[in-house]
Amino acid sequence: MKPELQAFLDVLGITSQPVGWAYEDDRPEGDNAPRPCAMPSLEQEQKGEADFSPAFKNFSCLFKHIWLMRKKGGTAWCSAEQPGCPGGTQYVGYQKGPYDFIARYVSRGLPQGMETECYLDGPDSFKKLFACMDPQAAPKPYLAFRRVEDFEALGRDPWFVTFFARPESMSGLHQYAAYLTNDAEVVASPWGPGCGNMVAWPRTYQATGRVRAVLGGWDPSMRKFLKTDELYMTVPFALYQEMLERWKESFLSSRTWETQRKKVARSNAAWEK
Repeated sequence: MKPELQAFLDVLGITSQPVGWAYEDDRPEGDNAPRPCAMPSLEQEQKGEADFSPAFKNFSCLFKHIWLMRKKGGTAWCSAEQPGCPGGTQYVGYQKGPYDFIARYVSRGLPQGMETECYLDGPDSFKKLFACMDPQAAPKPYLAFRRVEDFEALGRDPWFVTFFARPESMSGLHQYAAYLTNDAEVVASPWGPGCGNMVAWPRTYQATGRVRAVLGGWDPSMRKFLKTDELYMTVPFALYQEMLERWKESFLSSRTWETQRKKVARSNAAWEK
C-alpha cells in the first residue's frame, strides 16, 4: 500500500483498504463472480414472456463477491451474462429497468405467494424512486471491483473508490468531504439497495455534473456482507486523490480529531476481535 494511503487510513482509524471499481472491456481475472444466467429483458416482461426463475435459482448478491474480495484479494466482478440478481443487474446498468417483478418483490404484491421485502409501500413507489435513481447504462461489458492497490498494480485507475468504515471513522470522511468541496450537501445518502448506493447513485450524480460522496450500507438484505456497524462511502476517483493529498491541512490534523481518534480506537478494539 502506498505510504500516502496508509497515512490517510491511519489518521481515520480505518482498518479496511478501500475498494476501487470500474467498468472494463476485458473479462476480469479470476472467477469471483455470479454464475451465468440469462436475464429476461424489460421488453420480454412487458410482453408476458419473462421467466425469472433461473435468476432466483442462480441468485448471488454482488456484495457477497465484494466481501470475498475484501477478505481474500483478487477481483470481484459481474456482467450482463453473470448478473447475480435481477435487481442488481438493473442498478449496475446491464438491464434496463425497472422490472415490474422487482417493483413488486422490493415492495409488496409479488404473485404466487412469494415472500416480498416490503421496503416500500407498493410497486408504484419503487418505480418512482427507481426513476429518481436513474441507473446509467453500463458502458462496458464488465464491472470489476478490486482493492485500490490492486488497481495500481495493474497500472489502472478505478472510476470510483469506496471506503468501508464504522461511524466513528466515517465522521471524519463525512466532514472532510465538505472541507474539500465547500458543499454542505456533498455527502448524499439516498434510499437504495446495496449496489444502488455503491454504484448506481454515484454514477447518476456524476452524470449530472454533481460531485457527491454517497453514504450507503442501509439495505438490511446485504448487511450480512458488512462488518458489524460498518457503512461505506463511495467517492469519485478525483475526489479520492484530493483526499489523500490535502488531509494534513484540515481538521484531521487538529486536536479535536486527535480526541476523536480515541473513540475510533475504542470502536476498533470492540469490533476487530
